[in-house]
Amino acid sequence: MSSENNPNNSQQALWPILRPFQHRNFSIFFVGQGISLIGTWMASIATSWLTYRLTGSAALLGVMGFLSNIPLLILGPFTGGLADRFNRLTIVKIAQITEMILAAILAYLTLSGIINVWHLMILGFLLGVTFAFEIPARQALIIHMVGLDDLPNAIGINAAMFNGARMIGPAIAGAIIATFGEGVCFTINALSFLAVIFSLYSLKLVPFVKSEVSESVFYNIRQGFVSSFSDEATRKTLLLVAYTGLMGMPFLVLLPPYIKNVLAGNATLYGWVMACSGAGAMTAALTLVQRVRIVSLPNRIGLANLWFGIGILLFALIPYVPLGMIIIAGLSFAAIVQAASSNTLVQMVVSDNMRGRVMGIYSMMFLGMLPIGALIWGFIIEHLGSQIAFSLMGAGLIISGTMYLKNRPTISHPTTPHAPHTFAHGPSAQ
Repeated sequence: MSSENNPNNSQQALWPILRPFQHRNFSIFFVGQGISLIGTWMASIATSWLTYRLTGSAALLGVMGFLSNIPLLILGPFTGGLADRFNRLTIVKIAQITEMILAAILAYLTLSGIINVWHLMILGFLLGVTFAFEIPARQALIIHMVGLDDLPNAIGINAAMFNGARMIGPAIAGAIIATFGEGVCFTINALSFLAVIFSLYSLKLVPFVKSEVSESVFYNIRQGFVSSFSDEATRKTLLLVAYTGLMGMPFLVLLPPYIKNVLAGNATLYGWVMACSGAGAMTAALTLVQRVRIVSLPNRIGLANLWFGIGILLFALIPYVPLGMIIIAGLSFAAIVQAASSNTLVQMVVSDNMRGRVMGIYSMMFLGMLPIGALIWGFIIEHLGSQIAFSLMGAGLIISGTMYLKNRPTISHPTTPHAPHTFAHGPSAQ
């Protein structure tokens, strides 16, 4: 057996962060996705700032968050089922190409000076639909690059990559917006998709074998929910993830009014605040790249949720920029510990033939609740102000973290469960 697929050889001698990089496919994907994510975060910052600049309305900023994320809430279970029935790699390729086209359209509209808020809303919604198809397939694809033994490490590295880009992209975007405008950020984002598309076409996975089972789509969705909520640990964790998506995740989406009105800052400060958030999140992700004992995950998830809430509450009550930079790095650290640990728990328990569906439901809970939260909190900020809204967010997360810790689920498996896994693509091909 090759070193790529045998967990009992030289892999074990490596520092955990390096283990997944012994898989050729994962290394290629990491580079391409990492470059693209920097562009994605630049575009995200530019979109939020442009929306608030055009409208001056926190409520419309919440509407933007709603439109760009609501497709995942509605389509998540369906697209997760598709990821179990069809070639996951093909789904991700089509989604990335579509996202590049949408990014190019946004860049053209902005640079030509004809951009309007309704353009942003339509493109945001279409991008959200594309994400709904891509995210479950991409998350379920990782195991086919690294295998089950290195999956926890790969999830941690992916989180580090995502948040490393979240540290770099906003810092660059803030300076570019202040100097050249948002259109340049959108252009860079469109070009950055070439890197991830090239990496996807360079992967060499075991050929996809379509399942011969002809079950209805609705039966597949039902099975996904049954698999997700029949186990105590996944059920309680998914419910906490959904609550966090509603109460905590809109925080970053709705930062521009706080930056402009409370801190009297501009796009450059916004970029640096988001960069500090990314630094804290990347640090958290790197600490998670290690062997995972499943039994320890619920306690880690609950504590992280608690500290996430405390961080948002402190950030709201202490409008002092230097200290705020430290606080937002800390609360982002906690948010990623919760998210990555929840992702790891769910993926290590579920069998592969249900992975796409369950990850679709996970994505629906994690990101799909964000649009509802963004809509609600956007209107609260519009009428009560950012500080009151953020204080309520933090208090709600403190309560949920405390309740989860008090009633945290017990897990019977001391280590990764060796449930049967039916790989559609198989681990990385040589």
